[in-house]
Amino acid sequence: MIITKVHPTLNELCGISKNISDSILAKLNSTVESLKAEKQTQLEKVNFTINVVVTSGSYYANLGNGI
Repeated sequence: MIITKVHPTLNELCGISKNISDSILAKLNSTVESLKAEKQTQLEKVNFTINVVVTSGSYYANLGNGI
């Protein structure tokens, strides 16, 4: 789905020789960079959530111990 947004002909049958222009390669590169940035954002959200849960768990565990 993503590759057809870059250029519809890129999703045609494999094995067929294609000429890919510099502009298509630039769009592909831009798409890859965008996906990497989105992945990094999602990983940061997951890490933040994990840190909040772990910190909260430690806080409540300490309360239970009278600390």
